[in-house]
Amino acid sequence: MTPAIQKAQRRAEARAVIAALPSAVRREQARRLTDGILASPDWQAARRVLLFVPLPDEIDLSGLIPAGLAAGKQVALPSFHPETGLYVAREIRDATGDLVPGRFQIPEPGLHCRTLPVSELDYLLVPGLAFDAAGGRLGRGKGFYDRLLSLATGRIWGVGFVEQVGPAVPAEPHDRRLHGMITADGARLSQHTN
Repeated sequence: MTPAIQKAQRRAEARAVIAALPSAVRREQARRLTDGILASPDWQAARRVLLFVPLPDEIDLSGLIPAGLAAGKQVALPSFHPETGLYVAREIRDATGDLVPGRFQIPEPGLHCRTLPVSELDYLLVPGLAFDAAGGRLGRGKGFYDRLLSLATGRIWGVGFVEQVGPAVPAEPHDRRLHGMITADGARLSQHTN
């Protein structure tokens, strides 16, 4: 079976697991994960962070955006660059005023926000559909995050619901490995080093 077919099957399984999570469980895990990240030494030491506005089936850590700004961090979010068809990291200074509906109708920084080189970010949080203990991440299949993170040198953490962590995710050479995974029940470091 090819990696593409394996990924498609695993995505379908992951979507079913996420869809079965009750709203109360999602909210509680999001709250606990947000609190855990805010208390972590890695977050507290970080100066330049990449966060995200969640899709409806992703864990909602959007409270980190105003918290990061209030703590004096440079906060960047993925933003679609229409000329290249890729995502870039754009810095926001206002948690609501700098956001506009993006390509997939998810709020993202407007084109007026300055681009930050991904290589200058020291703490990056990325969502996904499934994760494994070796730093594997299964995204939605478009490769947007893999391309965005290709030049990252900071710590890349996958974030999601506890139920999203499972057996090894199928990987291809272009898939970017994570330094670890953070869920509501704590952080797991991968054995993989980028």
